[in-house]
Amino acid sequence: LKELRDDRNSLGKVEACVCNIREEKDVQKLFEFTKEKFSKVTDLVNCAGGQFPADAGGISANGWRTVVDLNLNGTFMMCKAAYHAYM
Repeated sequence: LKELRDDRNSLGKVEACVCNIREEKDVQKLFEFTKEKFSKVTDLVNCAGGQFPADAGGISANGWRTVVDLNLNGTFMMCKAAYHAYM
């Protein structure tokens, strides 16, 4: 974060906010934080995701649910929150 803040070639202001995109309340807090710091939301880049380095037979049911929750539900909640913040 310090490196981003100190980068003279940066295109804008950098802030940090911890967010578990699998938790809707965290996503809501992230967008509240963003609107407080920057006054509006204009873009969303969904780059959070995860996968266990294993073949399908080596992933537990709980591990599978975690991946789906992060990659699908988390992405959906971020898109939904961005839509409401932007529109």
